[in-house]
Parts: sequence; structure tokens; C-alpha cells
Amino acid sequence: MKKNLKALAKFLDERIATMEKAVNALTDATAKQSATESLNQMKTLRKELNDLGEDDPDSIEKLRQDVTDALARIDSRMNEFAQQIEALQERVGSGDDGGSDGEGAANNLKGKKTQNYLSSKEATHDFLQAMRDSKNAAAFAANWGARLAENGITIAEGSEDAFLPDSVKGAIQDAWEKPGNWLNRLNNTNAKAFTVRLNTSDQSAETSRAKGHKRGEQKVNESLTFAAKKITPQMIYKKIDLDNMTVFEDDGSLLTYISNELVSQWLIEVQRAILVGDGRQDNDNNKISSIEAVIDADAVYQTTFAHSADVQFIDELVQMVDSIKNDEGGAITVFMSQTSLSELRRFVFGDGSSAQYVRKEDMAAQLGVSEIITTSLLGSDVKAIAMRLDKYVTVGRINPAFVEWEDYDINTRNYRVENPFGGALGAPKSAAVLTTE
Repeated sequence: MKKNLKALAKFLDERIATMEKAVNALTDATAKQSATESLNQMKTLRKELNDLGEDDPDSIEKLRQDVTDALARIDSRMNEFAQQIEALQERVGSGDDGGSDGEGAANNLKGKKTQNYLSSKEATHDFLQAMRDSKNAAAFAANWGARLAENGITIAEGSEDAFLPDSVKGAIQDAWEKPGNWLNRLNNTNAKAFTVRLNTSDQSAETSRAKGHKRGEQKVNESLTFAAKKITPQMIYKKIDLDNMTVFEDDGSLLTYISNELVSQWLIEVQRAILVGDGRQDNDNNKISSIEAVIDADAVYQTTFAHSADVQFIDELVQMVDSIKNDEGGAITVFMSQTSLSELRRFVFGDGSSAQYVRKEDMAAQLGVSEIITTSLLGSDVKAIAMRLDKYVTVGRINPAFVEWEDYDINTRNYRVENPFGGALGAPKSAAVLTTE
């Protein structure tokens, strides 16, 4: 009798473990609900088995029949699941044969999960759950690293956040590539640090020019003057806390929140810092000091003009563009507010005529630039900025590192996205600034 009890217990344990994995992977909501109910019944039966005495054969036989009935119900759902897997294989062109029974479908899923884990909904859930379960960056790295290891992905310690689920990458990529985000057109080196070395010599001076050699005469060395500045990253973060009553429990809402709130706000803050600085005092603990603002760059790298009411705005912009060194004919971008753009577009062609507004694209063509970007980030002291985006050098990382933790004392959850990042102008006269006065 004792042997029968142990055999039945072992069978139940193995069957429950197998079916748990398969049920968790079901995509059909109705099938998943029904299979889950049957699985829960099996778990209840397993608990009842612990309470049986060794001399109670009638109860054991009844329990065995109940287990058989529960298995029949859950296997019918597993057969439906196996058909879903077969259809999936046909779509992706797989030749694997997972079998027609529930256990075969589960085993087939395990193989495909290892191969395509980062593309799966399970990876998205595991990643976001790792965020929910982590109180700091180290805990997140451990939790997410463990999920990766369970699915056959081995990575170097500290690189866990680089292996993002495809859905998370997609959300970040959408934010990164959305209209208006010009950061993806900078010279993003992804280096930990970068040194800009600039030849500040006058290239037309005799000491810089190449020379002809007269036979028998001593050749003259070129005399050059170099300036260098080192660009190093700083951790830049966006953090917010949500009351537990309003926290996003489903993966879709949390993923949308990450991309729309955390990532987008991080991008906006970096854009602001590049154009005009973050506006904080140097002694402010929140100061972004690793990003050189275009308006604060040395005169070697940019030219500053002051707006005058006595000069046509379009003439000032043309003067700005002309000051940018662009021998190779690269793209120049102009930033201004929507109000300034409307001022620029407005033309009155004669006395008594109605005002006409020229298209933004036509104004860009008149200025000789590739694009005019409207932004509200310039503030009240800057009327316009023109620059070669590809001449602004950045260091650090774009893919964000996520951390989530709970503050039990005040019953809130905290979310943070954080990247090491820095940047500076990397070419002479690659930008121009028009101040408001």
C-alpha cells in the first residue's frame, strides 16, 4: 500500500510539473482557463493524497479515478494546444514534430522557447516580472539573468539588460525612431569615452600649407596647433513612483508606460541638454554635466549671433547657415520654435495683399538646409540653432537599463530608466546660435 501511495504521488508530481509549463504557454484564453481549472484540481488531489492513510484502499482507488478524470480533461486542452503549436510551426517554417499529445506539445515548445525566447510573449512577461520583483539594479540583473539562463542564453555578467525581449526593444526603438527624435542622427560612438582632437591652425596660413620643394633646399616642417577635449559619460536617469493602487499589473500597460513615459522623457531631457543645457546650476545635484550644450560650446566649434529687429529673420538664418563649415556638403538642421517658424513662413507680396505662408520644406530649401525642426526646448534666450547633427559626438549607451522596486513604508512602486551618456560638438564651426538679443 505504501508503495502504491508513493508511485501515485510521484506520478502526480511529474504530471503537475509538466502540465504547469504547458498551461502557462497556452495562448487561447478559453483553453487556458479550462486547463488551469483542471490543473488546480490535480493539485488539490495531490494535497488530498498526503492526508490519506496507508490502510485506506477505497480512498486511494477513488483518488486514482479522480486523477484519471482530471487528466482526461486537461489532456483534451493540451491537444488543442498541440494544434496551435503545429500551426505556429507551419508559419515559421519549422520541421520539428512535437507530437499530438499534451506532453509532446510542451516538449516542442521548450525547444522553440530556447531558440526564439527573446521573441516570445513569455520573454516580455519574464522581463517585466523581473522588474516587478527587483528592488535594485543588482537584483534585476540577477532575476533577468536567471530567466535568460533558464532559456539557454548565457551572457557576461553586467550585460543582462543588453539582451532585451524583442517587444521591449521594439518599444524603445519606436520611441527612438519616432518623428522628432533627432538623437539617432548624431555621431553615436557607443564608446565609454571619446577624445575630440581638433586642428585649430589656419589651414590657409603658410605654416599649414603643403609646399613645393626646391632641389638642394631644406624642407620645412608643418606647424600645427591641436586642441583636445575628452567626452565622458554620466548616468542620466528618469525615475517615477506610482501608488500601488494605480500600478500597472498587466504587461501591455507597463510596456507602454516604459516606452511612452520613461524612455520618451529621457530622450527629451537629453535633447534639451544638447541644444541649450539642462538649465540647472553647476552645484545642483541633478545637473547634467556630461553633455556640452551647443550654445555653451567654445567659439572654435560654434558661432553665436544676436537677433536684431532691424534685420530680416530669414537673412539672419542664412548668415547662421553660412557660418557653418560644411566643405563636404553634409546635412544641416535648423531648430526653432513653432512661433519663429510661423514668423519665417509669413510673406505679404504687396500692399493690401493677404499674408501667405510658405511651406516649411520650401523655407528649408531657401535656407539651404535639409530640415527645420520645431521644438519648445530652446527657451526664451535662443531664437534658433543650426548644426551638423553628425558632427555632435556622443558616448555611452542608448539602450536603457530598467529598475523597479517597492517602497513598503509608503506603499509605492518606483520605476527608473538610466543610461550612461555624454556628448559634445566634435568639429570646428559645426553649429551656429541665434540669441534673442
